Amino acid sequence: MMDKKEKENKLMEIAEYNQLKVLKGMQDNKVSDIHFAATTGYGYNDLGRDTLEDVYASVFHAESALVRPQLISGTHALTIALSGNLRPGDEILSPVGKPYDTLEEVIGIRDSVGSLKEFGITYSQVDLLPNGDFDFENIKKAINERTKLIEIQRSKGYATRPTLSVKRIGELISFIKSIKPDVICMVDNCYGEFVDTIEPSDVGADIMARSSDVGREVVDIIQGVMMFLIAADALLRGWRQRLIVKAAKAEEMEAAQK
Repeated sequence: MMDKKEKENKLMEIAEYNQLKVLKGMQDNKVSDIHFAATTGYGYNDLGRDTLEDVYASVFHAESALVRPQLISGTHALTIALSGNLRPGDEILSPVGKPYDTLEEVIGIRDSVGSLKEFGITYSQVDLLPNGDFDFENIKKAINERTKLIEIQRSKGYATRPTLSVKRIGELISFIKSIKPDVICMVDNCYGEFVDTIEPSDVGADIMARSSDVGREVVDIIQGVMMFLIAADALLRGWRQRLIVKAAKAEEMEAAQK
């Protein structure tokens, strides 16, 4: 058991690591003042938006990222991920029990107009064991030829089960992929970003989805760096101008002495 000071130091280490990870993502994608310019029209070729998504992909070690203000909630983001990857006849499997209440109508656990169930997409569920462990035996039994997507909710949400660590998620994904390698493993990473030095995308997750304050945090860091760069540029310009003036005066004095 760590004492309070050790816990604080550990959290600071994680925070500093992730801050550096974001800064590196910005450096690798060459974030500059041009990415903060306003855009018009339909948003085609929006360099700022595209670069922000590249930063996200770099930070989370993903192939690509979709970061848009049009995604208004976590449920909205998850719905798009589910709808974009599932077709009639496919089945969703949740190996960690029932998902958030808001997803019940999306999936069709509770009847709702426009649910995935109405489009012929079925849902299966395996609850955690009483001690919070994965029920590997029944997960294996639940995976079948129709299982297209595994929905793993990281947070406990409104349940009393433990929140899942990235390490445990990685173990679960590895087990599932050993049974059906082509199945899509999607992690609802709500409240999960930057609380560890690794993310589900580092341990085999094919998709991570959520509506997150992390976007605001990344933008805050970017804006902070840009303000520093602008201030530094102004300082350097002023310093350069003073050197030019000083050099000119020196030349005038030298000419006068001659």
